[in-house]
Amino acid sequence: SRMLGQSHVSSITVRVDDATPMDAAQSAISKLLIMRHGTEDFFLSNSAEIRQTIEQTTRTMTLLISAIAAIALLVGGLAAIKLAQRPPAPQFAPSLTQPDAAPPAGAATSSPASTQAVRDPLPPFLPAEARDTIALIQRGGPYPHRQDGSIFSNREQRLPQRPRGYYHEY
Repeated sequence: SRMLGQSHVSSITVRVDDATPMDAAQSAISKLLIMRHGTEDFFLSNSAEIRQTIEQTTRTMTLLISAIAAIALLVGGLAAIKLAQRPPAPQFAPSLTQPDAAPPAGAATSSPASTQAVRDPLPPFLPAEARDTIALIQRGGPYPHRQDGSIFSNREQRLPQRPRGYYHEY
């Protein structure tokens, strides 16, 4: 320490024989320093304590990171389940109670087919059976099957959420 211009010793390293218990060596060094200094103005640490502290810190950090990973997996899994259970967006929802759309004023209709296309609220991809069923629904029956008109419960939630009784089977 004199070579560095200091008037005090900042640290001392002591090597202890393997046969000597570490606690006994630390106690003897502490008593000697207190006797020389007249007060306890120092602290002692040994490599075993440092190693134990590092191991405990490592275990704590491992546990913390594992907990964070588990929470992230749980949240991600719940989000994936929620997305998987979401019903698909409706592709078609015609308004069967609206009056047929009339052609705009002054529009020329060249053929009966173009007039039919403008007035038909149903998409062209519907098969004839679906069109016949929709016509029966608009007339209020009679229906060909016993369960036609009964309440459809939407248990699989493939359709948008609506109050009970909103959907019917045909």
